[in-house]
Amino acid sequence: FYKQFLAVSFDEQHARLRGMPVEFLYLLLLVLIALTIVILIKIVGLILVIALLTLPPAIANNYASNLIQMMMMAVGLGFFFNATGMAVSYQLDLPTGATIVMIAGAAYLLSLMLRKFKLPVQSRQSQ
Repeated sequence: FYKQFLAVSFDEQHARLRGMPVEFLYLLLLVLIALTIVILIKIVGLILVIALLTLPPAIANNYASNLIQMMMMAVGLGFFFNATGMAVSYQLDLPTGATIVMIAGAAYLLSLMLRKFKLPVQSRQSQ
């Protein structure tokens, strides 16, 4: 449902004109997001859920030229933050969730600094 969710999220009127069931798709998207958050909170905790739902997409947004590229980069970054955080927490005997959040936060700050000092490969103005 990628194209349908994209249409409903960014241009609801256009999706309605194309004959898409906008209300159903919107509710389905909300239910999927809610289920994801509820399940993840029970598994990993609130702070880690917030960090992993916001920081990887925020970093990917600085370097992606379209939504699918941003989604793939965010998934890769999320995997990287989890794997690195678990490895570092194991080696240094630190809490895993906090380590993952600190690594993701440091990567976000590094991304902001890199963006400030040099422009991304493709200018965001041309979109």
